[in-house]
Amino acid sequence: MTLETGRLPASGVESMFDRIAPVYDAMNRVMTAGLDQRW
Repeated sequence: MTLETGRLPASGVESMFDRIAPVYDAMNRVMTAGLDQRW
């Protein structure tokens, strides 16, 4: 992230989402008691 603009380059955003996605999916499964599978 650059301090001047506060923005990540596209590759940084993609990398961040790649790291977050598995955790997000697991938390979503727990918080919805598995109902997310029906969505």
